[in-house]
Amino acid sequence: MLRTLFTAIPVRFAGVVLAYLALVVISRAASPAEFGTYAFLLALAMLLASPARLGLRRYLTREWSAGRGEASELRRWAYGTIARGALIVALVPVLVATLRFGDLVLGVVIFGAAILIALNAVQTAALYAARRPIAGQICELIARNLAVVTLASSVVLITGGDLSARAAIAVFATASALALAISIGTRRALLSGLPEGHDSTKQTAASTSGRYRAVIALSAAAGIQMLATQVDLLALGFLRPIEETGYYRLAAQLAGLAAVPLAAATTYAEPRFSKWLHGGNTTAAVMLLKRGATALAAVSGAIAVMVVTFGADLVFFLFGPAYAPAAEPLGLLAVNAWAACSFGLVMTLAMSAGLERKLASAAAIALAANVVLSLIAIPHFAMQGAAAATLASTVLLRILAFRLITREMGKS
Repeated sequence: MLRTLFTAIPVRFAGVVLAYLALVVISRAASPAEFGTYAFLLALAMLLASPARLGLRRYLTREWSAGRGEASELRRWAYGTIARGALIVALVPVLVATLRFGDLVLGVVIFGAAILIALNAVQTAALYAARRPIAGQICELIARNLAVVTLASSVVLITGGDLSARAAIAVFATASALALAISIGTRRALLSGLPEGHDSTKQTAASTSGRYRAVIALSAAAGIQMLATQVDLLALGFLRPIEETGYYRLAAQLAGLAAVPLAAATTYAEPRFSKWLHGGNTTAAVMLLKRGATALAAVSGAIAVMVVTFGADLVFFLFGPAYAPAAEPLGLLAVNAWAACSFGLVMTLAMSAGLERKLASAAAIALAANVVLSLIAIPHFAMQGAAAATLASTVLLRILAFRLITREMGKS
């Protein structure tokens, strides 16, 4: 099991490096205003895809790992859910892009990218549940970022000029399509010889309405930090000059280095939490939680200190002097990443235990606090206000989650 964890960490690190390379290529080829537009639209795509990327993927991983339901039936339901969700939100990106930038095409492309990201979540969930976390991470993290780096570099070399926001978004959408194709091929290649599902006569899957409630709850509970960041980016895009959205995007990415260990730990712990809790082995789950939280606090803290110490130099070196303001919110965002990472496995354990609905209530409170604080602080304190709002919501959610899991584990 430790071998899986130690393999997952470098894979995750490679994904982070490629994500940074993608930002470096696009930010250096685009003006701050064009990059800010790209960051705003990318935040919108990620926000639209978050129910599938955060909630649906975790729900499928949990159900398949615990042996509930039949895999092909769950996959068909997931595709249908994505299609129905797409119909509901179809006008949102079009209206936002048209009202904010006067460009309907940008909204259509963003909508397409969100759908591709959602479909990819279903493929990676199958790989995670089948104990193929490395393959899942490669498809989820490396494939798309590698495609973005390659395509963006090619566009810049061919055109020999500045990269527009429209071109950057088109690159991202194309990379998402390539990543989906790779995920489908990988799932079929690795899992074709294995049993596709579980005997649904032995264990009954949840009802359709129950599934929807679980996915919504998991989305809110699992993605509060990501959702808060996307909300901050969108709020900055509407309330401040568009360049600040780009600066904040770069700062959040740099500060996110302190949260990288959590992703690797979650990849290792999530299916094991589900299996142990489903089998009644609460002691093993709590032991893994304690050891993991201690290790994450130490590793994430060391990374956060380095980010704060060398952040301004990194911004200048990676993105150039035009993006120097990105260093301003780094301190608060690094502390936020450390707090999220240190207590992140508490969230994972709560969701694996089926407490996502109770956790979602706490997440809704924290997200509402983030929105209110952002609307108050951003007009006066700009990026620093956005970072402070995110940190406050992260700390609030961790406190509520810790109280919840302590109470529920005590009952068992």
